[in-house]
Amino acid sequence: MDIYHVSDTALKMPAPTKNERQKCWDARDNFWNCLTENNDNESKCTEFKKVFEAQCTKQWVCNNFTSLMYCAALFMT
Repeated sequence: MDIYHVSDTALKMPAPTKNERQKCWDARDNFWNCLTENNDNESKCTEFKKVFEAQCTKQWVCNNFTSLMYCAALFMT
């Protein structure tokens, strides 16, 4: 799978509303704050990560991780 290819489905996705964007940003901030408080121990932040992934589009979640393997796996689901 070419992770740099934008699928037709992604192009047809509507832009998130202001409310949806705010929920995403809040979930992202909570997740990153948890990571900071726990010295980047992701196993202590699994609930925050689940909320972050549920509240944000896959593209936005992927933009917050540097691992290409994580992004590729995220788009395979």
